[in-house]
Amino acid sequence: MSVSKTTTNDVVEIKIVSDVKVKLFLSIDLKYRLNCTYKNGNLMYSSVTTFVNGSKHSSVITEKKGQSYLVTEDGHVSKYLKVINYSGGLLYFDEPNNQKTLYSEFNGYDKVIKSLAQSRYLVTDNNTGHKSTYEYKNGTLILATIEHTLMTFKMTKY
Repeated sequence: MSVSKTTTNDVVEIKIVSDVKVKLFLSIDLKYRLNCTYKNGNLMYSSVTTFVNGSKHSSVITEKKGQSYLVTEDGHVSKYLKVINYSGGLLYFDEPNNQKTLYSEFNGYDKVIKSLAQSRYLVTDNNTGHKSTYEYKNGTLILATIEHTLMTFKMTKY
């Protein structure tokens, strides 16, 4: 997995690339690509594409249009009416100190954030029931445990 965040003036760009190979009864190659852009603290654009065994599996694009967002999920368009100032991509770089929700670029909807202890957070997807935890040290992510349909992923910063 690689994550990067670049800041130029008031524009923040985040890129996350994940490649996972799973061998259960058969071999599965999962790829996840996220790109998002913030301007003046608000999400302007995000794109998430997933691939399974080399074939495109899903795509979600969120784009600010006026006072709302257009969310295009696998060709289906909907509107998101709230301002997005914190999303899943930011979890890798910015501790969610006082956030109560985050926008999931992957799902196109909000997830709940709950503080478990100092610098430790639980993110719950109320639609799927999946729960993930994120732990920070001095504001930097050091451990993430992400629950997925197929398995739970653990990421540790070295």
